[in-house]
Amino acid sequence: MEGPTPVSAFLHAASMITAGVYFFFVFTFFDFSNWFVILSIFTTFFFSLNAFNFFDLKRIIASSTGSQLGYIYFFLSLNLLYCGILLFTFHAIFKSFPVLCVDTTA
Repeated sequence: MEGPTPVSAFLHAASMITAGVYFFFVFTFFDFSNWFVILSIFTTFFFSLNAFNFFDLKRIIASSTGSQLGYIYFFLSLNLLYCGILLFTFHAIFKSFPVLCVDTTA
């Protein structure tokens, strides 16, 4: 998402992020082994450290979204469903403010 506008940010949040987390939340009866916990930890650290390489605020916000998804999948893979959904809800509410406030003319 190179230049997030309010419409593209809404479509991104409504379709891709929500569908992925909802799919993972509905199919929790699958036995996710330890590799998924390790993968979610790697995702969190990768996107957190990747944000240091960017100088554009839009890319930093997108990288923090990836690290938050790593946290959400970490909670869901440990069967802490309420913690994962609570973090997902807080992320959806409080991430919309910086995405809509970032200058898209640059």
